[in-house]
Amino acid sequence: MTIKKNYDIPLKKISLPQYNEVAKYLKKIDLNKIYTNYGPLVQNLEMILANHFKTDPKKVIITSNGTTSLKTILTSIKNKKQSFEYLFKIYENLKILG
Repeated sequence: MTIKKNYDIPLKKISLPQYNEVAKYLKKIDLNKIYTNYGPLVQNLEMILANHFKTDPKKVIITSNGTTSLKTILTSIKNKKQSFEYLFKIYENLKILG
């Protein structure tokens, strides 16, 4: 008797938004003719986050991924102890948002 083993790797299926949920943003992008970073939608998101965390919008930077965010934070902070405390504070704030 042969026992079949399941070697499938369980992966989470990606959940994409419906077109009608993102259409208004795509239209804004087309109207502004800004298809890269630093467009009005990114600036608006940075403003929303700054208001939420009660900080200066100039201190909020949207990056393309988590690695870039961490590299930016760590290279901007000289003191190692301070950098870990800062990263922990960011992590705690992200848990609140999540």
